[in-house]
Order: sequence, then C-alpha cells, then structure tokens
Amino acid sequence: MNIDKKRFSFKALFSKQVAGSYETELKTALLLILLFLILISFSSLRISGKLASIYREDNYMQLADGAEKLIDYVHDDIELKRSALRYRDLMSSTIVVRAAYLRAVDLQKMTAKPDNKFYDDQELVRAYYASLTSRKQGELEEGEMVRCGFGEGRDADKIAVLYPFRDADGVHWIGLFFKNASGLKLVNTVMKYNYLFQVAGLLAVLLVAYAYLKLTLNPFKRIADEARKVKDENRASGESVEEIVETFKATIVSLEEKEERLQELYNNSQKRADRLEKFNQYILESMLSGLIGVDNEGRVIHLNRSARNILGLDEDEIERNSYRETFAAMKPLVKILDGILENKAPAERLEQKHVRSDGKEKVLGISGSPVYDHKGRLVGAILLLADLTEVRRLQTEIAFKEKMAAVGEMSAGLAHEMRNAMMAIVGYSKILKKGVDDKKQVREIALSIAVESENCETMLKRFLSFAKPAALTPEPLSPAEMGNSVIGKLEPLADKKQVSIVDKFSESLPDLICDRTAVDQIMTNLLKNAIEASPEKGLVYFSILHNAARNSVTIEIEDSGSGIPEENRIKVFSPFFTTKDDGTGLGLSIVKKLVSSMGGSVEIDTGQENGCVFRVEIAADYLESDKPAMPYQAAQVPSS
Repeated sequence: MNIDKKRFSFKALFSKQVAGSYETELKTALLLILLFLILISFSSLRISGKLASIYREDNYMQLADGAEKLIDYVHDDIELKRSALRYRDLMSSTIVVRAAYLRAVDLQKMTAKPDNKFYDDQELVRAYYASLTSRKQGELEEGEMVRCGFGEGRDADKIAVLYPFRDADGVHWIGLFFKNASGLKLVNTVMKYNYLFQVAGLLAVLLVAYAYLKLTLNPFKRIADEARKVKDENRASGESVEEIVETFKATIVSLEEKEERLQELYNNSQKRADRLEKFNQYILESMLSGLIGVDNEGRVIHLNRSARNILGLDEDEIERNSYRETFAAMKPLVKILDGILENKAPAERLEQKHVRSDGKEKVLGISGSPVYDHKGRLVGAILLLADLTEVRRLQTEIAFKEKMAAVGEMSAGLAHEMRNAMMAIVGYSKILKKGVDDKKQVREIALSIAVESENCETMLKRFLSFAKPAALTPEPLSPAEMGNSVIGKLEPLADKKQVSIVDKFSESLPDLICDRTAVDQIMTNLLKNAIEASPEKGLVYFSILHNAARNSVTIEIEDSGSGIPEENRIKVFSPFFTTKDDGTGLGLSIVKKLVSSMGGSVEIDTGQENGCVFRVEIAADYLESDKPAMPYQAAQVPSS
C-alpha cells in the first residue's frame, strides 16, 4: 500500500518513477495543456484588470473635472456662493452629487457639535481625512488631490476625493466631492469573483488532469508490474530473456494474422453489401411500375426506368434536387408528395391524367406512402405509378359493348311487347276487313284495337321515361309521411293477397331534400313488388332508418317470398328483365335510375326468412340547390 501511494502521488506523477514513452508523452501533453490554460487564465485576468483600471481612472477624472468647476465658482466667497441657486444648478450640470468644504486649520477640531461658523458637512470631511494614511495626508497637505475610494452608509455606491485649494483670500480649504459609481462598484465585484473563479477553475483542471492520468496509466502500471513479476519468476526458474522475446514475437505474429483475418472479413462484408445494393438497384430498375423516391428534405433520390418512361422524361433531363423543380410541369405529383410529407399520411389509388412532353396523354394510377426509419422518424416518401391508359381504353370499349348489348336487349324487349300488341291489332283489322254485319261485334273489335293501342302507347311512355335523364325538383319532404302515403295507396293490393305490411320508421328521421315524385315512385315500385312476391298471409317489412354518421336515410323493404336466385340478381335492374307473366321489366330499372340520379345506392340482400331485401340509401341533403343532382341516363339507343 505504501508503494502504491508513493507511485500515484502528485509529486511522482510528472517524475521519472513512471517509465515508458507513452506515459511520458501523455504527461507532457497534459502539462502543455495546463500551461496553456494557465496562460490564457492569467492573460484574461490581466486584460480584465486593465479594463477595470481604465474605467476606474475615467470615473475619478470625471469627478476631478466636476470638482474643479465647483471650486472655480466658489473660491472667491465659499460661504455665500455655496448657498446660491446658481451653485445648485452648476452642481446638477456636473457629475458631482455631493460636496462639502472645510478650512484646513479646522481639520483637527473633532468637536461633537459643529460651530455655527462651520458648514454642516465639516465632520464628514474630518472623518474622511482621519481615515487617510499618513502618506496620503502628507500628499493632501502638499496640495495634491487624494482618492478616498467608496464611501459608507448612504455613500456606499459613491466614490469620493479630497481636493485641497485656496480661496481668493489665500485661505487653505479642503473640499470633499462625491460621484455616483454603482457601475464601478459592480465591476469591482465582478473582478473579485472572476479572480476566485479563475483560481477555482485552474484547481479543478489540475484535479481532473491528475485523475485522468491516474485512470489512464493504471493499466500500463499493472502491465509493468506483471512484466516485472514474470521477469522475477523467469529469473527464478532460469528462463532466458531470449525465450521471453520469442514468445512476445509469436504473440505479435498471431495478432497480425487475426488482424488480416478481420480485414478480410470486413472486405467480404463490404462486397456483399455492394452486391446487395446493386441487386436492389436492378430490382427497382426492372419494376413494371414506376417508382419515385424522395427524402424528407424533398430531394429526388430515385426515379426508376418505368417512371421515366411513363412520365416521358429522359435521364439527362432529371435533376437530382427538389421534386418541386424536377416535376415542375406535373402539379398533381407535386401536390401528392406535399400531402404525404406534410400530413405523414398515405395516398391510395389516386388517378390523374398527365400530358407528356411529346403530347401523349397518359392516365396514371398513383399510390404513395411516407417512409420511416427504425426509430419511427420520417425519412422520405415514395410514389408508385401505374400506366392505366390501356386499361381505361379497354374499359371504355367494354362499356360501349355492354351498352350496345343493353340497347339490343331493350330493343328486343320493346319489339316483343310491340309485336304482341300489333299482332292483336292486325288480327282485329283482318276481321273488320272481311266484313262484320253485327254492329255490336264491330264495337267490341274497335274497343279491343283501342286497348291494344293504349298498351303500345303506355309501353312507349314507360320506355321513354326510363331512357331519358331524370328531371328532379328538390324540395323538403318527410320520409315517414311518404312511407305512410305509399302504404295507404297499396293497402287494397295487400288486402287482396291477405299480406300484412309491418312498418318500422325511426322517430328522429330528418327531412329529405329530394324529388317527391321520384321518392314516391321508388317506394311504390319496391313495396308493390314485395307484396306481389309474398305468399298469401305473408308479411312485408317496411323500414325507414336514419344513418347519422353518413347523414343519409335508408329505405328497407323485405318480402316473405322465395327470394331472387343469385344468377338473376345481376339482371333484375336490366330493362325488360322480368320473371312475372304480366310484368314489363322496367320497374326496378326505373328505381335504379332514380336512386342513382339522387346520388344514392340500391342493394339486394337475403331476408331473415329467405325472402328478398331491397335496401336504398339516399343522402339527406344531396339535392340541395348548391348540390345539383348527378346526371344519370340509362342505356339509350344511339341516334342514327
């Protein structure tokens, strides 16, 4: 223990007791750093002291100048002029805040009560004179100004000087003058603490350096101790120094081999990382979808081959800087990237049209997402681009073919209905052509012809009503009142089939802003179909519900029939499709058209008793004046 204390004592820290070039270099470097810090510390102290001395000299020179001005004014008659108004004005124009005068012959008169012929401040002058050293008293008597430093009590923040002078009569006077010097006092205080902090800082640096050296050199000292111990053991066992050196060299060679192995492993990992990076690059460049990558500062960091082809950009035209500059002519892309980076929210399945620089118009499918690192921090965003131009062209062709097929079906249905009516009319006409003598029979034939003609006209009207766009007139209406009105209108049909109608209307139904005739026609057609589809003594459920979250009204009508087969559910809204013997196949088509015209939706579902449920949802305020109805037109025969 005594040896360790001696080894790590501060005295031995910079001595030759600790061997080794590394230890010497370390201690030398720390010593130079300490000397440098001490030099800086003393230099700063000297500079700050010099500045404080200049500031102090300036204050005393200002006080001396003010004192001389006052003395010049009062020296011919001190007792009279000191109480004059001009004296007070002169004092206020100088920096002197207080002045006192006393004859030099009265300095030794330390009476408790001042004589009437002396001024009130005579004791103050005597007190400041008594506080001077003998040398300064001698300087004052020789006519030199003496600095008294800071005062006491109410004068603690003022500096004072004793200024000797002679009046006009040759009488020797002593003047005491004060000046506010709170700033100088603050500077003195700061300087005092600055000295303390500088000394404390140097001591702290010395302690830290000592502790650092001790901790740093401990392992080397342990190694040196172990080496001496091994040396002593080898000396005792007879092992030579040459053998120790060979062992040490073998250890060095082994370490060098391990270092080479580690370097080889590092190089292999770098090669694998390079190969993986290139493979990722090949994958991105080979994608059929376009990929755009930007970092969180908006710089374009990747734009693969497909993205360049889709957008019509050459690689030479691409500037790897802000995406706002790279895609300056593509405002939708810039807007989408702005939204992803600012809101940190993905953009899914957006569709935009883009006109390339070569004039070709492309339909782009765009999806985007923010990119986060392993700590959840936003590092950028990516966009995936898909060229939907060919897909949309094929969809347009398919839609046209479907439209033509629908036109063909409508034409076939209409031709079938018209042919049946015309066959009856032609048959009656042939009977009339042969001649009929019975007038009653003639009237009956004419009446039948008229009925068939009216059927043709009704069919044409319903066809035209379905084919032309719906003209809707929005107005406020109560869904419950409309429902009750439709139930009342169809009660005779329900009674005839012995079908019961169970209504369930929400109590808090909002008013609809819709076309009254269209809503009445929708409810009437669906409820009539439900009554006709239900068996005798069956039930029909008629519900009107309010969806507050979507601000919509849902109309549900459920029958107790056998339901609609799955293969027919796609066809029920097609014109002229019907499973009834006397049906026209236009009722549900008109319902679909009217619901779509009001921006709603209609669905078919299976009921609780295997019946059929028609569910219609209409927005409560879709047809307000500032929200025009979406134009909807059923498949029409194109004009020739």
